[in-house]
Parts: sequence; C-alpha cells; structure tokens
Amino acid sequence: MLSGLKILNGFKFTSLVFFLWAIASLNDSSGCPFCPPVSSTLAEQFAESSIVVLAEWNSTRKEDKKSQTTFAPLKIEKGNKKLLESKQFISVDEEYQGQKGDLFLLFSEEDDLQDWQEIIPVSEASYQYILQAPGLETETKKRLSYFLRFLEYPDPLIADDAFSEFAQASFEDVFSLNKIYPVSKIRKWIQNPEMPATRIGLYSLMLGLSGNKKDAEFLKKRMKTLDDEFHLGLDGMMAGYILLSGNQGLKYLNQNYLTRKDASSSESFAAMKALRFLHQHARDKVDPKLVEASMRLMLKRPSMTELVIIDLTRWKDWSIAEELMKLYQQPGHDNRPTRRAIISYLLLFTNEKINSTKIPEPFRKKVITFLSNAKTDHPRAYREAERFLNRN
Repeated sequence: MLSGLKILNGFKFTSLVFFLWAIASLNDSSGCPFCPPVSSTLAEQFAESSIVVLAEWNSTRKEDKKSQTTFAPLKIEKGNKKLLESKQFISVDEEYQGQKGDLFLLFSEEDDLQDWQEIIPVSEASYQYILQAPGLETETKKRLSYFLRFLEYPDPLIADDAFSEFAQASFEDVFSLNKIYPVSKIRKWIQNPEMPATRIGLYSLMLGLSGNKKDAEFLKKRMKTLDDEFHLGLDGMMAGYILLSGNQGLKYLNQNYLTRKDASSSESFAAMKALRFLHQHARDKVDPKLVEASMRLMLKRPSMTELVIIDLTRWKDWSIAEELMKLYQQPGHDNRPTRRAIISYLLLFTNEKINSTKIPEPFRKKVITFLSNAKTDHPRAYREAERFLNRN
C-alpha cells in the first residue's frame, strides 16, 4: 500500500496514498514501532518451505559467464526423506562460495530438489539455533523469550534473525517480557559505537520498559549524541525516556525538540513517532491530553503540518479548527496535501456523528462557509478529502 509514498522537502510526506494510510493504519499495533522493515525470519522460511535440506558445499564452477554450485546433501530437516535416497549431489545454477565441510541450508517451497527459494550458509551454532527455535504456532511470548537469548549473538546470522523476530512482534508482545530484559546488556548495546543504528530504537524501548530513573538519565544523555543526519533510533530513545520519566520527560521533549526552531526534519519526525506511540500505548505513564498538546507544537512547522493534522484528527482533538483556517493560506502551508488534511479535519469537525464537541452555531457557520470557499477555490484538494471521508 505504501508503494506510492513520496518523500519531499526532507520527510515531508505528500502522497495521497500515505495520507489515506496514515489515518487508517496508525492504530495498527503489529510490528515494533521503532524498528525498520525486516525480511522473513528463518522460522517463517522454515514454516513456509515444503523441503529443508542440510548440505555441505562441494564445488563451484564457472563456464561462459554461467555459474553452478553443487552441494552434498546430508539430511532432510523437513519434507520427504526418501528424496535423498538416490541423490548424491544437488546442483544450482548460481555461485555460492565455500570450502569443503561448509554447511548450507536449502529451502524449497516445491516438493522436489530442483527449485530452491533460499540457500544460506550456516554454522553449527546457527544450524542448531534454527532447529531449536519454537515454531510459529507457539505462543508469541514463549517464542520471544527464546529469541531474547540470541540478541547480539556473535554469529551475525543468529543476531540478525533474533532481532527480526522482535522487529515483527507487536508492542504488547515486546512489553510482555519487560521483567526479564537484560538491562545491563541493553545499556552496553546502546552505547556500542558498532551497533547498527536501526537496532537502537528497539533496545531503547526495552530499556524504557524495564529500567529505572538512572536509565532515564542514560537515555536522555544518549539522545544528545545522535548528531547524524537521520537520527536513527532517536524515536525509540524518546519513547523509552518518557516511559521512565512520565510527564516531566514530555516537558523535556517539548523544550528541546518540539519548540526548538533549528530542530531538523528527522528530529521532528522522530518526536512525532514517539508521541504516536505514547498516545496509543503509554496512557498510564503520560497524560494523553499532554501528548496531544505536544503534537500541536509542531502544527506550524511546514514539513510536519500535514502529518500533525492527520494525527490530531485521528485522536479527535477538535481544538485547532480556528488555527487551521488561518494556516490554510499561509506560505509553506498553501499546498494541496496540507490543504487536503485541513479540509478533512474541518469536514469531520462539523460532523455531529463524529465530533461530540458542542460547536457554537456562529462558529459552525464560519467553518461551513470556509469549506464552501475551499471547494470552489481548490476543488481537487476538497474532492480528495471528501472521497476519503466517504470511504470511511
């Protein structure tokens, strides 16, 4: 659904596809909120395959720009074991470098030994890790408790896969393990300069769920060290910090990121992701009305206005109708995506079935007149907003 996503002006999302997705999907709790998209896990590949074969690398040869690799099958871990009875070698028309004795796992979705969807080199450790991993039918909490032991394991295949399992887990499942997270290890992971930045968000969230006041200060200091262009992991750090510091931490976020005029687009977007998370998942830690007030602080920032309106609409914060009508024609906000978001907000604002707030009649008439003029002056933006509302 996000294939139409476009990023302009540094994190300014202008695609209608994103606009529709943002309101419809931001409540979706599937997947770690501060993790990058990940590919299928090894457990998923195992479950989706009809045949899984453990094999040794035998040889690779190249002829006329074509490569072929042969493997000596050792064992069928899944599938019809009789398929190996007369099979001395498995050949694939691709190059896989190796040495005698190197182990590989071959995955096929077909019931033969011809079409291989995935071939991966494995060590003895990663081989055992895959075989012992709980299946997809196992309760998620139990599955994650297994993969928790392998986060940042020395074998990269294992470490990457264990992280992917957490990246695909819902927040509720990540939260369910908050009493057993290895806090001292997590601090070291976050401090490690070699740590992939894409993992910092998850580990900061884990620390926010299981740490203490000292960990809040630790995350606060670490937030200041993220001076790279994209501030990867900052969103998770912000969320973890506020989970541990509550409303006081939200004040710090307001002062140092949301009202700071020189805050970058990446810092602003990280703060927005943290606020979305807090509003949905941390109502016992921070007042959701304060979270909404924090979101409103970014309303006049042109690169964020559209997304701020989308979130406030989704949260049914009807306090900005007057402000939006003023923003509508202002430089930096006079573009179709922002106007579309404003029109959608105001259409919902005047809909009594959706907006339970009692609107004084003079002001309602003012908004209706504004919308009538917008329909005449900017018909495309109005039509797109109206189409979305009719679908929902």
